[in-house]
Amino acid sequence: TTRGVTQSHAVQAALEQLLSTVKDAETGQRGFILTGEKAYLEPYEEAVAEVHRRLDRVWTLAAGLPNHQARAATVARLIDLKLKELDATIQAMHDPAGGQRAAIQIIRRGHGKQYMDDLRAEIDAMQAEEGRVLANRERAEAESLRWARIMNLLGGGAGVALVVVGFLLVHRDLRHREAAASRLRRANDELESRVVERTAAL
Repeated sequence: TTRGVTQSHAVQAALEQLLSTVKDAETGQRGFILTGEKAYLEPYEEAVAEVHRRLDRVWTLAAGLPNHQARAATVARLIDLKLKELDATIQAMHDPAGGQRAAIQIIRRGHGKQYMDDLRAEIDAMQAEEGRVLANRERAEAESLRWARIMNLLGGGAGVALVVVGFLLVHRDLRHREAAASRLRRANDELESRVVERTAAL
């Protein structure tokens, strides 16, 4: 159960990081289009490379989770479309004659924004689903820990009970031995008295 809780946290973190990295790529693209300075291309290119690594991470985590596999495929498709839209604007900017205008026209078509809106919706749905799974796993883990504590307490109580029972048995055995020894002493005393009486009568 603890392993399941850890996996749920990993899924949620991976999804959040993936979306954040796509936003980073978009930020680099916008900076380059607005300023025309190639300095913005470096963070853009780094973010694009990181998007692929983070998407691979999501795919790995979703591989054992049937409830996420279909949405993960949709996320991958939307990211591919978004990255192609970003790349189209970057390529347009390389045209010295009206490159910026062409890039802005691509953005104004609204396809990139729609891809991002759909991507957010899919990731939100995956995180919500994983949140429900996580809540169930945390409840199961808490229940498991509660029963473990109860069993430990019962185990401790059983140990104390065994000690008490053992003490009582030993105490009873000692009492029986003392009673037997007392009876033996009385018998010996009586026998000795009889011997003395008979000796005196002779």
